[in-house]
Amino acid sequence: MAVANPTLQVGVRFLAGVYLDMVVRRSVAVPLLLDGSQLLDYLKLERIYRLAKKVVVEYLVQSYNGRSAGCFRVWHEVKETVRRLGLPSAYAQQAVKDAVETYNAWATAGERPPEIRKVSPYTDEMAWRLDSATALSIRLMSGRHIAELWPHKRFWL
Repeated sequence: MAVANPTLQVGVRFLAGVYLDMVVRRSVAVPLLLDGSQLLDYLKLERIYRLAKKVVVEYLVQSYNGRSAGCFRVWHEVKETVRRLGLPSAYAQQAVKDAVETYNAWATAGERPPEIRKVSPYTDEMAWRLDSATALSIRLMSGRHIAELWPHKRFWL
C-alpha cells in the first residue's frame, strides 16, 4: 500500500504581525501494482526494514532501561549499525523513528519488551514522487521503479 499526501492550500491568516499558512493534508492508502521483480525488491526492503527496526528496539531496551528516548539522539547512536544493513537512507531514518515510537510506547506501558512482527515501511517525500496521475516513482533496494496505482473511487474526491 502506498500513502499519498496531496497538500491543499486553504488560506493565509495574519496573527501578531506574522502570516500563518494553513495547510490541509489528506492521506489515502492506495494499493500498488508491482510486477515480479518489483515485488521481490519490495519484499527485500520490508525484510531489511523489519531487521533494522528490531535491532534498534533491542538496543533501546538494553541501553535505556525503560526511560523515554528521543529520535535525534538515538539516530546518532545507531546510524552506523542501521546503515550497514544496506537500507536506503530515507528508509533507515524511518525505521529508527518507527523503532523509537515502538520503544517509547512500551516504556510508558511497562509491559513485556516489544516484539517486532509486522512492519509497513513508511515512505516519506524523499523516497517517492508522483510519476503521473496513476503511477508512483518509488525508491526500493535496487533503485527507482515506476509502480502503477490502483486507486479507489474515494482517492479522487
